[in-house]
Amino acid sequence: MNRRTTLAFAVLLALPVALTAADTVPPPMQRKAALALAEKLVLPKPVVPLPAVVKDPFNPVAFKDIPPDASAGSSSDSAISTPVAAPKMLPDRELIEAIADNIKPSGTIVLGGESLLLFGGQTRRKVGESIFGVYAKDGKTYELTISAIQSDSFTLRYHGEETTRPISKRK
Repeated sequence: MNRRTTLAFAVLLALPVALTAADTVPPPMQRKAALALAEKLVLPKPVVPLPAVVKDPFNPVAFKDIPPDASAGSSSDSAISTPVAAPKMLPDRELIEAIADNIKPSGTIVLGGESLLLFGGQTRRKVGESIFGVYAKDGKTYELTISAIQSDSFTLRYHGEETTRPISKRK
């Protein structure tokens, strides 16, 4: 190919690009308006000064009302330290009774000769599996074991203590 053919070919390829660019570039008046808006948006906003007293979220006012602890280095004799009582531990029997009241299976089913306890949709538990229950007064989670499943009741075990609960029929 000679130079003239190559130059003509390049002009033909660039022509559609140049024509579409002329359609997409806005006229000078529109560009001036866009530039003025851009300059306005880029200008920094004035800084608003903070109030003289700022509320500290990490040191609430209520903390100031707490009396100093005698063990924290307070040397005053007037500070009386009262020992904090440990939370009362329930016997295992009372604990399992309280937790079992909140465990409410929806029914039972027998699959392959094995009884299963049903909870809601697809959750199933068999004898020997664990159920986790929360004791409301201390908020702790306890692991109970299913020791028996009958058609109308189930039995739970916790540390050697057992309790049997009926399965309420839903209407």
